[in-house]
Amino acid sequence: MNADHAHESDLERRKAECRGSIRKKLSGFASRREAVSEAIVDSFVGSEYWIPDSVVMAYLALPGEVDLDGLWEREPRPTLGVPRIEIGDPHMAVCAIGQPPADTEPGPMGVRTPRDGAPEIEPDSIRAVLVPGLGFDESGNRLGRGGGYYDRFLAAVGRLAPDVAFIGVCWSEQVAQTVPAGPLDVSVHMLLTEHGLRRCRA
Repeated sequence: MNADHAHESDLERRKAECRGSIRKKLSGFASRREAVSEAIVDSFVGSEYWIPDSVVMAYLALPGEVDLDGLWEREPRPTLGVPRIEIGDPHMAVCAIGQPPADTEPGPMGVRTPRDGAPEIEPDSIRAVLVPGLGFDESGNRLGRGGGYYDRFLAAVGRLAPDVAFIGVCWSEQVAQTVPAGPLDVSVHMLLTEHGLRRCRA
């Protein structure tokens, strides 16, 4: 095994250990999910990124993630987009939807996805990206689920729109002291928890 492969294997081992540690903490999230999600939605709606004539990329939550569906209940609101993933395609598109229940359907990997015909959003028009993750740290390092979709997407959007804000969304218990990160892992600029929105350390 050469040095690069050894480093990659060590990184994946540390990520697996970190995922295991955070998943143990998530055992208490289900009972708090509604309150945490409501507080997070309130914080984002009160932030500088909630501008009616702008574009925000949100997401459609899995059961263990902060639920952002409440954003669609607020008026006036920005154009809200969500990811679309196709099996066999490593890239992620963003589509605008009017309401999550009516405009989505079951998609790959158990994730709700925009229905066919949902208008696609140009990545360079996005002002802020709300990024889910299994864990984050105060420096903005993100621990995903291993697919790499968000890392590829954020890297591409960052090149097209240098001023876009990447905002990691999670329960405060998912903020770890340190999250392992490699050269292809894209960090976020801010963290949004039930305690509010704050900038990450440089």
